[in-house]
Amino acid sequence: MHIFKHNLIFLFLFIIPVNTLFSQVERKEQGNLIIENIPEIPQHIAERMMQYQNTRSASMQGWLPGKDGMLITTRFGETTQIHYVEKPGGARQQITYFDEPVYGAAVNPADQSFLFLKDIGGNEYYQIFYLT
Repeated sequence: MHIFKHNLIFLFLFIIPVNTLFSQVERKEQGNLIIENIPEIPQHIAERMMQYQNTRSASMQGWLPGKDGMLITTRFGETTQIHYVEKPGGARQQITYFDEPVYGAAVNPADQSFLFLKDIGGNEYYQIFYLT
């Protein structure tokens, strides 16, 4: 009987309060995202992570004939656009300025013109555009 009394005291003093503590679920809903029991990320960590998450790549699309340079696509702002780079390590010069991203460029070897693909509003009905 004495052991039962100590177990009962232990139950009321320790297990029930701890169980109540862990059973409280912190829940946040952000649109379709449901976040449960995940602590807020401190601002200094979020700022430090930006150096790894805010990166941009460039893809070579082709050499321009008669010029010492090439066309590349890279994201500038919110969309991928076509840029001209004159020399290694040179600054890029933006050629296309659309609200929608541009996909690829095919250089015409006869002159300085090229073709590129673009859709409207992400509908994936790509059209071919010609730029001289």
